[in-house]
Amino acid sequence: MLKLLILFFGFLFSLEVSAQNAQLVYGPYLQMAGQTSIRVNWRTDTTCNSIVKFGIAKTNLNQTAGLLALTKQHSVLLGGLTPNTKYFYSATNSTNTFKTDTFYFFTAPNTNQKIRIVATGDCGTGMQTQANIKGALTNFIKNNYVNCWLILGDNAYNSGFDAEYTNLFFAPYQNNFIMHNTALFPCIGNHDYANDLNLAENKNVAYYSVFNVPTAGELGGVSSGTESYYSYNYGNVHFISIDSYGTEQSLHAYDTLSPQYVWLKQDLLQNNLMWTIIYFHHPPYTMGSHNSDTETDLVSIRTYLIPLFERNKVDLVINGHSHVFERSWLMKGHNGLETSFSKALHAKDSSSARYNGTFNSCPYIKDTINNKGVVYSVCGSSGKVTGIQTAYPHNAMYYSNATKGMATVIEVDANRMDAFFIGEDSVVYDKFTVFKNIQKVKLVNSNSPQTVTLTASWNGNYSWSHNTNIAQQNTVPAYSNTVIIVRDSLNCFADTFKISVTNGIKAYANNKIKVFPNPSANRKLTFEFEEKTSVKKVVIISLSGEETEIKDLELTDSSMELFLPKLTAGQYTVKVITAKNVIHHKIILNE
Repeated sequence: MLKLLILFFGFLFSLEVSAQNAQLVYGPYLQMAGQTSIRVNWRTDTTCNSIVKFGIAKTNLNQTAGLLALTKQHSVLLGGLTPNTKYFYSATNSTNTFKTDTFYFFTAPNTNQKIRIVATGDCGTGMQTQANIKGALTNFIKNNYVNCWLILGDNAYNSGFDAEYTNLFFAPYQNNFIMHNTALFPCIGNHDYANDLNLAENKNVAYYSVFNVPTAGELGGVSSGTESYYSYNYGNVHFISIDSYGTEQSLHAYDTLSPQYVWLKQDLLQNNLMWTIIYFHHPPYTMGSHNSDTETDLVSIRTYLIPLFERNKVDLVINGHSHVFERSWLMKGHNGLETSFSKALHAKDSSSARYNGTFNSCPYIKDTINNKGVVYSVCGSSGKVTGIQTAYPHNAMYYSNATKGMATVIEVDANRMDAFFIGEDSVVYDKFTVFKNIQKVKLVNSNSPQTVTLTASWNGNYSWSHNTNIAQQNTVPAYSNTVIIVRDSLNCFADTFKISVTNGIKAYANNKIKVFPNPSANRKLTFEFEEKTSVKKVVIISLSGEETEIKDLELTDSSMELFLPKLTAGQYTVKVITAKNVIHHKIILNE
């Protein structure tokens, strides 16, 4: 018995020593960010328990979450959070042997507010290109918050081993980058499976131990039940991460009877958010270091997945694998070889969509009901640039770059999406903009006298037809039927507002006042009504707001002649007060 007690207390002592000696290897990094929860992960060199301290003030981390179990790979779920709120946090353990700096994150918004997304493909190389891209992204992002970081597979070269993730992914991004403050949402590539189809079936690779993803639909979307593929909502974007190399029951994602394909179809059908972004490793269109005409996986993805995307309002597909950058037209209906691509047939908009005032650069315009087309982007050069095919560039691509490492930054602001493609030298080599549900013709009914507030259907820059207002909203007087147009500053699109004024008495000629200038300073106005009308009062209002009232009116007739008092030349509003309503009209008096 004494021997057992000695062994037991010796075991407890060894655990205590282990916890006291634990040192941080990498992290913390964020996973599974939602409106009310987020997961904080990190790695220690020896086992210890897991504690996260957090709060809304950096100097008062007054909340705690944690796990008592001893582990090297730590993952703590923070729940009960407030949407769209900044939290500060640090990671530690019960013996306080190590403590991270105080970092922060934002919970996901519950509105259409602007969000920012970074995407890097084939990034975990340890090469100079990876470091250059990190610096270029930091320069571009500056102090702006990044909500989501998508990694596009082949995240740790060459085989996705645990040590490669430590040294080639986490170590290079550990300092002076977004890792501690931005939620990381991964997908898996062939190198993460060590290019081994057996591992691709049994999933016994480091990727599944270092990352946590939403498998039960806890962040929106249909539950996948597997970490290989998943979906989630963030802001007004539905994201889908696919496993384009792994298999289930020996079936790939593009096999129409595979569990992944069946899940993907269900998930797309249930999605009702404004934007849909799908990301996975293998591109359906590329002529970089890989050839989408000859490689079986790429041909099959194009043949079987692209029609599914096009039927289900997908907006953007982002891939890695091919170590170049490529960005397609807004395209639809092309499933064949590169030579069969026809710009006239398959490009649904011939604009560059750069939306920068250069020739033919107006944005792509779509709606949420009918899928006009999809933009495909290959961003597989965030860690290295290698090789092109003889057919490079692919005919479906508006822009291609096989000389610079590239990364992607996407900004989604309500019904506007801007994608920027940043080179390792911090140059923005390409961009495109998409708007949804704009170019509206809106009927505005107003009971005079009133002002109405008109709101343009997009976020951006504005030019209103009737005044110099440059804001998204404009309040205008509704005195008579009129048409007001608001255009974007580059004159690419416009909203039209048709204002219809209801006065209760329909007057002839659209309530028009006929103005007959006299040689004297007086003016005579003629009203013609559809029926007998009792006029009580008439008020003349100048632009400055000064009122001149014509009193002692008690006229009941179907028409009325009125001599105005002596007024200087200028613009006035005539307010006619009847027994039933008030009618406003604008007039201009000339000398």
